[in-house]
Amino acid sequence: THPELFKEYNIKPSKGVLLFGPPGCGKTFLAKVVANEAKAHFLHINGPELLQQFIGKTEAKLQDLFNRARENAPCILFFDEIDAIAGARGTERESGTKILTQFLTEMDGIEELKGVIIVAATNRPDMLDPALMRPGRLDRILYVPPPDHLARLALFKKELTGKPLTTDIKYKQLADMTEGYSAADITAICNAVAMAAAKDTLKTGRRRRVTMKRLQYFIERTPRSITKEQLAIYEVLRDKLQR
Repeated sequence: THPELFKEYNIKPSKGVLLFGPPGCGKTFLAKVVANEAKAHFLHINGPELLQQFIGKTEAKLQDLFNRARENAPCILFFDEIDAIAGARGTERESGTKILTQFLTEMDGIEELKGVIIVAATNRPDMLDPALMRPGRLDRILYVPPPDHLARLALFKKELTGKPLTTDIKYKQLADMTEGYSAADITAICNAVAMAAAKDTLKTGRRRRVTMKRLQYFIERTPRSITKEQLAIYEVLRDKLQR
């Protein structure tokens, strides 16, 4: 957003950022928000969708994506589930190594990535090839944790907005009850409660509202998608990788 400062101070722009953390915690959403705030073109690529059956097709598709990003600069090129195409060499079949090599070539190639930032997301940063994560490529590695209390409070307010509610909804209590839940868990709970109220309305012919009691009921019966053991592993990775 401020290229003149980079030029004045002779700063080499970062090529990429890796977002890692448990599933459902907003890595993709965060990338979209960044693109919107930076007023940049946004290209979203799901790693597994890039994989093609025929040899050489995936590499050609990657090359085309990077060319499109250069043509649409300023651009954020977002790779979701990056581990599908950038696993550590020696652990995948030969075609996987070729795909990773093509990816690194596009990042470091003769045609400079001017005005293009790569943002990648993964649930498994330990599976990525170290060459991709060295400085000069994915320079910044950031942990995206499950939502904290304030974030859960905001999520409930956002997800329940526009739904017919009773007056007894206690957002702080809902946030207290959902410690360790992912953003996706909270979204699913709010949607399930609204669906149940809609079904009751259809069945009884009387308009039913979303109640605090029913929200508590669904929270108690919705298990956390992230266990404490999984979270502990991610926190170890955070201490090891984040920079």
